[in-house]
Amino acid sequence: MKRRGLSPLVATVLLISATVLGGVLVYQYFQNSVSHAKGLQQDLMVTADATTLNANTTLVRVTVVNQGDNNVIVKSVTLLDDNGNTVSATLLQPKNLGVTVAPGDRLVIILKTNERPSAAYVGYEVNGKNYTTEPVQIPS
Repeated sequence: MKRRGLSPLVATVLLISATVLGGVLVYQYFQNSVSHAKGLQQDLMVTADATTLNANTTLVRVTVVNQGDNNVIVKSVTLLDDNGNTVSATLLQPKNLGVTVAPGDRLVIILKTNERPSAAYVGYEVNGKNYTTEPVQIPS
C-alpha cells in the first residue's frame, strides 16, 4: 500500500506560518496588557511636598491631577518614612477622602504628622477597580 502525505516543503511552510502567527498573537496580547496597565498609572499625576512647622509638626501637601478620561475617586493617601514604614497622619483637607476628581481637575490633600515622611502614595478607584500610584518622593 502506498501512502501519500504532505511534501516536506509544504509541511515546513505550514509550521513556520503557525509559529509566526502564534508569536504575533502572544506579542499583541502582552502589548495590550502592558499599555492598559501603564495607561492607568500615567493618567494620575501625584506630587508631594512638606513644610516643617516646628520640631513636632510637619504639614504634607499631596497634589493629585487627573490627566485621564475617566473620573478618579481618591480613597487614601499613605505617607512613608525613610525605611518604607507607614507614617501616621491626620487629614486636614479635604475633611474626608472618597473625593471624585474629574478629568483635567486637581485635588490638593493636606495632612499633618508628627514625623518627617520621605514619600507618599495614593490609593484610588477608576471604573470600580482599585489602584495605587507609585510612591513619590517628598523633597527634604
